[in-house]
Parts: sequence; C-alpha cells; structure tokens
Amino acid sequence: MLSYELKKVLITGGFGLIGGRLALHLSSLGYKVFLASRLVKDTPDVLKLGTPILIDWSNDQSLYDACQNMDIVVHAAGMNAGDCSKNPELAFEFNGDKTGILVQQARRASVKKFIYLSTAHVYSGNLSGIIQENTELTNTHVYPKTKAAGENVVIESNPESDMQRIIIRLSNAFGAPTHSRVNCWMLFVNDLCRQIARDQKIIIRSPSNIVRNFITLTDVCGCLEFIISRDFSTNLPKVYNLGGKSKTLMEMASIIRDTYSEIRNIDIPIVELSEKTEHKQNLEYRSKLIKSEGWHATSNFSFEIRELIEFCEAKFVCNGSI
Repeated sequence: MLSYELKKVLITGGFGLIGGRLALHLSSLGYKVFLASRLVKDTPDVLKLGTPILIDWSNDQSLYDACQNMDIVVHAAGMNAGDCSKNPELAFEFNGDKTGILVQQARRASVKKFIYLSTAHVYSGNLSGIIQENTELTNTHVYPKTKAAGENVVIESNPESDMQRIIIRLSNAFGAPTHSRVNCWMLFVNDLCRQIARDQKIIIRSPSNIVRNFITLTDVCGCLEFIISRDFSTNLPKVYNLGGKSKTLMEMASIIRDTYSEIRNIDIPIVELSEKTEHKQNLEYRSKLIKSEGWHATSNFSFEIRELIEFCEAKFVCNGSI
C-alpha cells in the first residue's frame, strides 16, 4: 500500500495493452485509478478496481472534466502504426492535436504530472547503434511522426505551469493483456506466443536477424509507477528512453520456443519465411537517464513470456478463438 497521500491517476487508453496493465499494477499498490475511454464499455473483471470515465475527444470540456481532481494523467491512448498509415490526417489530429488539447486541459484542471507515452521509433525506422535521448529524430513514417508531434505539444505547452511533463520513448513492449478484447497481436512477441499456443509452431515473416529492443510490460509498469510516485521538483519537460534488451528476431523466437518447451515439454519448430538476410547491426537503446534517477528493471523475459503463453492458451485454445 502507499505510504504517502493516495494519488488519483487518469489513464487514457486505460482498456488497452499498456493502459490496462498499468491500471492493474497501480490499483494493486493502492492508487485510485480512472480509465478514460471514448466508448462505453463493460469494465473487464480484472480492471474492476478502476473507474471508467467516458471521454469525448472532440469536446474540450469533456477532457477538462476527465482531468478534474486528478493528480496524474498518463496519456497512453493513440492510433497505432497500421491505423496511422491508413488515415494520416486523422493520425496527426489525434496523436498530435488532441494530445495538445489534453495537456492544456490537464494544466487548467491543476493536474500535477502529465506523462506521455511515445515510441522509440521516433529516432529511426531502422534503429541501430547507440540511441540516447539526444539522438536526432529522423523517422519520416506517419506513425512516429505523429508521436513526435505529440511530444512537441507536450514540451511546448505552457512553461509557466507547475505541471510536470514527462515523455517516455518506449521500445518494443510485450506481455499478456488484462483481457481478451485488447488488440495486441500485431506485436512480434505477442504474435509468436499466440502462434505457439494455437499452432504449435513459430513463423517468422521478416528477416530473422533483424535486431530490435524489447522490454517486458512488468518493467514498463514498474517504471511508470516510479515516475508517478517521484517528485522531480521541476516543471521543465523531461524525456526518457525506456527499453530493455536488444535481440534478433530469431533470438526472441528461440527464447519463446525454449520457454514453451520448459512448460509443456514439447519441441516446437521455427519457420523462417523471408529469404532476405539483413546486415546484422548492433543496437544499444540506452535508458541511462531514467536509471540515473533511481529506477532499475526487475523482471525477466522468460517469466513474462510464460505468462503470455498461458494467457494465449486460455484464450485462443480452450475456446477455439483465433
């Protein structure tokens, strides 16, 4: 339980992958959590400790009302990469403009801290070498450009405000969602865990020696809780990378296969569909700034993958769903 004054936390995208896991994590620690959504939904049983709030992104007053009496706003809502490519204009409007309006209304409502979840892909479409917070943002694809636009409106929002503004550039997070309605199966690790549970095999469609940086949702939630609970004693915006370990796609597939073998004692084949071979590049996605503040990772890949596989077996095997 909290040893300090109970904090009220509003999470936009609170029924999504990261928002749902964060809501569950914070609720278990005694925070009062509010889940903002643009649609009326039945709250999944696992999130009953969170209070749903209907939010109308086209109405500034609705955003202000949602922020009223909140200590913290975590902005985890946003259009994903696929939807951004389909409708770039709407993507810039939501990921950029609406983020700016939410920041303004949060400040107006005297919110103490605003946390914006961005992406590591703002740096490049092909991350390689050493990536740190002062690395140039060069990715011109729609999704990272809209997330960078969201970053800009957070950074440029009223500097005279006492509201702390934190931007998290998140690498490839993976882990089990809180409920089956979360659309998280386009993510590489989540997709492979569903494959292994449902099909008893793993198919890698991209060149298997591509290197990506991966982080568990357990560590994502732990870091966000660290930031929520910490007083940074400044109103200057802060930008943090948040990543874990860099692995090739084949290395991650092998970890998933080996973890499944430990659970079920079944050997699973890994099938590579792509005949292309990318030049293997080193990737060091540095999270030194947030670690210098005192945060450290606590989870391991195998444990997170085990939980994800068990979720997939329960949801995609027992009920025959795909």
